[in-house]
Parts: sequence; C-alpha cells; structure tokens
Amino acid sequence: MRLLADGVLERETEAWQKEIYDAYAPQRHGGWGLGRGPDLTLTYWSHCRRIAALAPAAGEVVLDLGALDGRRLFEIAATYDVLGVGVDLSTRAVHAAREARHPRLRFHAASAEALPLPHASVDIAIAMDVLEHTAHPDRVVREIRRCLKPGGRFLAHLPVTDNAGSLDAWMAEHRPAFWTERVRAVGHDYARMPNAAAARGWLEDAGFAGVRLDRFNAWHQNRFDYYAVHRVLNTLFFVWQLPMRLYHDLLAHATRLWYLLDVPRLRRGVGGSVYVSGRVPA
Repeated sequence: MRLLADGVLERETEAWQKEIYDAYAPQRHGGWGLGRGPDLTLTYWSHCRRIAALAPAAGEVVLDLGALDGRRLFEIAATYDVLGVGVDLSTRAVHAAREARHPRLRFHAASAEALPLPHASVDIAIAMDVLEHTAHPDRVVREIRRCLKPGGRFLAHLPVTDNAGSLDAWMAEHRPAFWTERVRAVGHDYARMPNAAAARGWLEDAGFAGVRLDRFNAWHQNRFDYYAVHRVLNTLFFVWQLPMRLYHDLLAHATRLWYLLDVPRLRRGVGGSVYVSGRVPA
C-alpha cells in the first residue's frame, strides 16, 4: 500500500506540475550573458550570483534541472563556454529549447527521479526552485548525486516552511486567500514543503560534502520582486520597451539596496527560502 500511495502521489504531482509549466509561454533567447537577461527581479540577480560562485570552467558539463525553455543554460553557456544539459517535465518548454539549436546544449523531457544521463557525467548541477515541485525530493537529490562527477558541485534554491519573520509568513497569516492562490498558481503545495533542516538533510544523506545553507527571501527583496515596486519597472522595460542594458548597467545597482535592507534579517536566519549547496567528494 505504501508503494501504491507513493506512485499515485508521484503521478498526481508530475501531472499537476506539467499542466502548470506547459502553459508558460516560451521566452526568446537573445544571446545574453549570465545576469543580463530580460529579468528585473532580485531573485534572478541572486541566482546568477550564486551560479557564478560555482566557478564554471570552459568545457565543463552543467546540468540545469527544471530548465524550462533553457534560457538560464543559454546564459551560462554564453558566459562560461560550458556544455549543458537541460531537463524539464514540460514537453512544450523542452521543444522550445531544442528549437533554438544551441550547438553545446542538449534538452530532455524527463522526470527528475530518472535523469537520462550516465553515472558521473556532470560537473555542476543546479536546481533553482525545483525540488519543492517534486513528489520525492530526497530521491531527486540522490539522482543528481549519481550524475555528478567526483568533485562535482550542486546548488539548489527552494522555499521552506520555517519562515517566521519573513514576508512569506506575514502574507500567509494576514492575507491567506491571496497567498494560497499565489503559491498554488506556481505549483507549490505547502503541505509537502520542507523546512530548512530537511533540505540540508537531503544533501547530507545523499553523500554530499561541505553542505551549506543560506537564507533568502526575507522581506524587502520579496516586496521588490513581487509587489508594487517591480510593476513600475515592468512598465518601463516590458511595456515601454526601454533598452534592457539600461536596467542592468544603471538601475540594477540601485534596486539591490532592497536586498541590502534584508541583510540583518538574513544574518539572524530569517528567510522564506534557502540556498543549499554541496560537492561530491573527490
């Protein structure tokens, strides 16, 4: 009965996630470098900064789990001259990524628990906002570990339930209907969401060394990304179509003040999400 229950959970979870992300409109690939794409959020900036800290080297193989239409892999390849493999559950997104025909990137529509990759074939694996969408994230982490070479690096980002003091916690308490609608729209089920210790445990149990956990999404950065301030910039750059380089070269430096306002909270361990990272022993 336990196996049946797990199987049903996995099928229902994958069907729900696929329905959500098949509906996303594929984005164009403009040859941008990492951190230069058409994205105004501080989350995008933070993800790019964390990926850069993995120090991708030319010729290394990067796995992007939850790659969608491949834009992040295209940016990484443009900046670091790496080889890349993108995996996503959305067949529509994978088709769009393949249509771009990048010579150093491959894309697969597959389950995160059964990656179509040989053992020890990847140097870097990233899973940004992916593990919380899977039925068995611990199995997914073990599968990623299988694909990584000795010395390989892994980075994930995901929301967590132990988020007291964060804007996420405040919204869930004071605007529950709005909050529930928002998180369900992106495929989040807080009944299955982990806490930070569980996320760390997935990597440690899979055999990763040097596991590190850092908080994110405390308060002000979250307000900037998803509420009123960001809508003004969306109008300027996506409706009025000001050059995106103007944002990245000039305005982005000012917007990061919103992130700096969160640093005291982050240092106290306040945050609605975490980055968790580790490496495979050499």
